[in-house]
Amino acid sequence: MRRFIALLGLMLLVAAAGPAPAAPASDGWRQVDSENLLVLTTTKGVVLIEMEPRAAPQSVAHLKELVRAGFYDGSLWYRVASFVAQTGDKGTWKYSSGAPGLPAEFTFADPAGGIPPPPVEIGPPAPRFVGSLPIATPPAGSPTNPAWADFCIGVAGLAHGDDPNSGESQMFFALVRADNLDKLYTAWGRVLVGMDVLKALAPGEPPAQPDKILTARIAADIPAAERPVVEVLDTAGSRFDRLLRDARRSRGGENPRACDVDLQPRLKPAA
Repeated sequence: MRRFIALLGLMLLVAAAGPAPAAPASDGWRQVDSENLLVLTTTKGVVLIEMEPRAAPQSVAHLKELVRAGFYDGSLWYRVASFVAQTGDKGTWKYSSGAPGLPAEFTFADPAGGIPPPPVEIGPPAPRFVGSLPIATPPAGSPTNPAWADFCIGVAGLAHGDDPNSGESQMFFALVRADNLDKLYTAWGRVLVGMDVLKALAPGEPPAQPDKILTARIAADIPAAERPVVEVLDTAGSRFDRLLRDARRSRGGENPRACDVDLQPRLKPAA
C-alpha cells in the first residue's frame, strides 16, 4: 500500500508541474484502456493487469462484475507455488463466488484472420500478441484457425476443476513460463506492473500466513487524479518492428519467442 501511495504521489507531483505534451500517434506506444486495467492492491504492493476481452470475452466480463461487487477485497493468496500465484478465496475454502461455471475459452479466433507466413525461414515464427497477451497459432495450412495464449511469465489464467467449464472466480498468475498450461486454461490478461510483488508473496499451499488482496478495482472506476495510467509498446507500431529487427539480428536472423519479447510497460503521470 505504501509503495502505491508513493507512486501515486509522484504521478501527482509530475502532473502538478503542468500537463505533459501529447505524444504523437506514431511514437510507438499504446495506452492501456482503463476499462481493461485491473488494479490489485495487496499486502505486498500493487499489481496492474491488462485484461484482454478479445481472447476471453465471457471470463473478462464476469471477472469485472466480481471486482465491481467487491468479491476480491480481502481475498487470500492461498496458493503460491514455484510456478503460480493463485487467489480468490477468503478463508472459507469454497473457491467460488456461487455463480455458474464459465464456458472454457482456451482458444479464440485468430485476430489476424489468417496465419501469415513467418518473415524469416529459420527459428520460430514472429511473435504475436493480442494487446499485451502473447498468442500462438497452429501451423500454416491447418484446416482450423484458432489462436491461444502462450502462458508466459505474468499471464493471468482462470482456474477450474475437473470440468473445463467450471472456472468462475479463482484466478492465477504464471510466475514462470508455463506452456504446459496452454489450451488447458482460459487466459484473460497479463501482468504489466508488479511481478516483483507476486514473487514476494508468502509461499505455500496454503501459506502459514497468506498475503491478501486489500482491494481490487477496475482503473476506470478510480478517480482520474489517482488512476494509474500504463503504456506498452504498440505491437502494430514501428518501434516494435525495430525491436524485433534488433532481436533477430542479435540471434543471427532467428525470431525471438513471444515470451522473450519485453513490451516495456511504463507508468505515465496522471492527467
